[in-house]
Amino acid sequence: MQAVTYEFARENFDKVFNMLPIQEDGLIIVKGDKNYVLMDKDMLDLVTETYEIYRDKKLMSSLKKAKAEIEKGEYFTFEDVFRPVFSFSREQESFTLQK
Repeated sequence: MQAVTYEFARENFDKVFNMLPIQEDGLIIVKGDKNYVLMDKDMLDLVTETYEIYRDKKLMSSLKKAKAEIEKGEYFTFEDVFRPVFSFSREQESFTLQK
């Protein structure tokens, strides 16, 4: 993440604004002892969503438990779950409903 001074940002707004697509994670604008972040709305949405997931203690606990189960090999594949209902052809990447 690149940083510019507030004065530079104010005097060169077009340049700063056009830097955003290049700076995917945003641009820090420094004004005195404060730092502000200018970023694309999609990136803000992603950061906000990630933060909301992180704040949800129950969800985070569930994700950690699931990760541990996967690392121990305690999981079912798609084929394990749906083999009785579908036959799957990897070569054709298609499913056939079994009767």
